[in-house]
Amino acid sequence: AVQQMADFSTAVPMVVLEAFIHSLKVAQVLMDQVPSAGAWFESRQLREHILRMLQQRGLTRDNPIHLRVRAALLEVLTALARARPTVARWLTAAESHLSAVLEEPAAVVERETDPLVLAASLEGLCVLLDFFLEEHQPHTWDLPAALALRLTHLVPIFKILDRNGTCDALYRCSLRRYSPAAGDAGDAGDAVQEATSKRVRVTTPAYAEMSDLVLLRVWQAVTCLVTRFQVLAQEGRSEVACAVVARLEEQQRNAVMVRLLEAPSEDLKVLAVESLTQMHPSEAGSPQFTLLTELITRQGPVGAGRQEDVLCHAARFFTRVCGEAGPVRELFITHYARVAIAAAFDVLLRNGKREVSSHPREEAQKIALSREMIRFLCAVDEDKSLRADFARPSAVERVRGILEAEMA
Repeated sequence: AVQQMADFSTAVPMVVLEAFIHSLKVAQVLMDQVPSAGAWFESRQLREHILRMLQQRGLTRDNPIHLRVRAALLEVLTALARARPTVARWLTAAESHLSAVLEEPAAVVERETDPLVLAASLEGLCVLLDFFLEEHQPHTWDLPAALALRLTHLVPIFKILDRNGTCDALYRCSLRRYSPAAGDAGDAGDAVQEATSKRVRVTTPAYAEMSDLVLLRVWQAVTCLVTRFQVLAQEGRSEVACAVVARLEEQQRNAVMVRLLEAPSEDLKVLAVESLTQMHPSEAGSPQFTLLTELITRQGPVGAGRQEDVLCHAARFFTRVCGEAGPVRELFITHYARVAIAAAFDVLLRNGKREVSSHPREEAQKIALSREMIRFLCAVDEDKSLRADFARPSAVERVRGILEAEMA
């Protein structure tokens, strides 16, 4: 289908473009699910064909169906880069490749960029950063020059998470082009048309009220980038990342991540918590400890949505704090550790009662969650002031209950 769709300069029927998008989605799923699919598509020069199509002038940026095609092409290229390291290297080897794949940060701020294309572009960038994080050891490399140059100018894009004017423009664009009601002839369609017209100023809804799936996807991609920068900066792998993270600190990155936890998206919540827990323990304080202890003390099924991932990130961060020396550790031990310990025991008990033997993936998640909670309890047990808490009859009884639940 990619080889046949060689030219967008002539009018292509809508039904053909819809079928083409569907074909691209099938290719993306194949590469994500079938290990050998990436090599097969690469041997057919899929990356060259896609890059050539993305660079065509006929693939316009003002035609909604062309924008959906562009986003689908980027998603397939991202899936190919995720499956084939050679493709990831190829994409970052030349500025001409990156310019076709990544949206210009300045253009995102200065003009109305399509949110679906922006999300697909930023997701591709996350995959490229993941590739370098996995392939190279700390202190042995810096980012390729072409990619580093792009990342230096990304700071304005992070402000989208703070629901600024650029975010408002993306939201209006998403409503106009991708809202399920946008094409309706009834009241819902009229409401979208009125809301996106120049007569009415539409702003991004509050985090808890956000229901636009396309903009949520943009937020997720930007949050993912923030986390990747934090990893690069912490491990001293990139001067560019260190500079960007310093700029993000000035813009109250952690406060924005806390607000993102209100959004109705499990994936976004996990990314926000991951970003919060990527900070060095010495940077933490009462606001972060209060938030994370609240997260692990919340009642409800531990296997609901991606709750396990949230709990794992919180417990992992507490374990790191316990391993540090200094005032931050003392703050945690004195004011938050006992609440976190009680919550960890409670999570272990509720997690142990889950029946997941017939679901291998859920069983692996259950084991991972219990492991992180136990690691935290072992780490906090090293503190002499808290060790007596573990010898109390109530603690022994809780351990007995957890073991009985696991063996039931």
